[in-house]
Amino acid sequence: MLLSDENSQPMIIDNIDAPVKIKYFWVFDMEKRDFMLNKLVMFQEIVCPVIMFSIAGYVIEAPADWNILVYSPDTYQIDVVEISDLCKGDYSAFLFDHVNNKVVNNKIRVVDYSPSHVIHSPITNKTAMLCHPVGERGWICISPTDNYQKFLKNCAVGDLIP
Repeated sequence: MLLSDENSQPMIIDNIDAPVKIKYFWVFDMEKRDFMLNKLVMFQEIVCPVIMFSIAGYVIEAPADWNILVYSPDTYQIDVVEISDLCKGDYSAFLFDHVNNKVVNNKIRVVDYSPSHVIHSPITNKTAMLCHPVGERGWICISPTDNYQKFLKNCAVGDLIP
C-alpha cells in the first residue's frame, strides 16, 4: 500500500518491520471535513481478499471490505462505498488534486481480484480515511471504516473543498 508523507511524497509500505523515516502522513478527517497530517504510530499487516482497481491509469490494491470516497460528477454529491461494490456499478473516485485543491473527474475500473493477499498500512483512527497517492498530485481516500452516515451524509464536493 502507499501513503503520502508530510511533504506529499508517495511512500510504499511493503513491510511492517522496516524502519521508516516519516513521522506524519496525510489523512482525510471525516469529522473535521479536512485533509490533515496524522502522526504515524503503528503499521498493520492484514491478510484479506483484495480488489485491484484502476484510477487515472494507476492500479491500486486495497482490501475488498474497506471503503472508498466517491462522488457523482453530475450532482457533486459524495458517498462512501465498499471497495467490493466497485464491481457492481460505475463510480467516480473522489480523486483530490492536492496541488491545485480540486477534484479530478475520473472513473474507477476494477481490474483484478485476489482471495488472499497481504496488505500493509498505517493504523488510523475511526474518523480518518487514508490519503492513498494516485500519481504525483492525486489522492483517493480509503478506510476500513464507513462513517458516511455519521459525518458525510448529504455532503457535496463543495462542502469538503472550498
